[in-house]
Amino acid sequence: MLTYHHVTKVYPSRRVVALRDININIDEGEFIYIHGHTGSGKTTLLELAYRAQTPTFGTVSFKGKNLSKISYDEIASLRRQIGVIFQDFRLVPYRTVAENVSLPLEVLGWSDNDIKYRLAELFELVDLKNKGDLFPNELSGGEQQRVAISRAIAFEPYLILADEPTANLDSETTHAIIDLLEMLHRKGMTLVVATHNEELVKKIPGRVIRIKEGRVISER
Repeated sequence: MLTYHHVTKVYPSRRVVALRDININIDEGEFIYIHGHTGSGKTTLLELAYRAQTPTFGTVSFKGKNLSKISYDEIASLRRQIGVIFQDFRLVPYRTVAENVSLPLEVLGWSDNDIKYRLAELFELVDLKNKGDLFPNELSGGEQQRVAISRAIAFEPYLILADEPTANLDSETTHAIIDLLEMLHRKGMTLVVATHNEELVKKIPGRVIRIKEGRVISER
């Protein structure tokens, strides 16, 4: 599904080599951890997958397409197939929970009735019932992350990318988010989770790719 072939990423303005000769193949249905300390290249690896970045050398391919060569319209199509969960949630502050989660569905042209039905499904799944009319600043950090997860999976993407999904959460909330990610995987979703959290890696079985200073140093 997602392939990194001899990928190197250089940021010349910062004189930083973020990734060095990365070779990874991710198959449908896998749960994969990208594990490493802050600054190891985890976020760059995910950004390449949804075309927020392009590699300096090598190729990143999704479902057989070289992402460096796709058109602007194809980038939009790509992002309708990949759900992204951000560390800082990236919720729209002046929109309610329901409005935040419905955004990608509106872009896809879903009807109001279909969106209403889908939101009910999602809020049941992530335990956000009766929260739809609240604004992000009225929620706890864990609830905001659940909203972000709901938005990422709303359109049933082929692939979910999660960038440090528990980084800003307390221990109890972290466990709840871990359980939610595990449930999504049991439902057949493909997940790639970038994290420095060893507890998260131990909690849910998955393939662990450890990176350090932009290099893959181990895989199991």
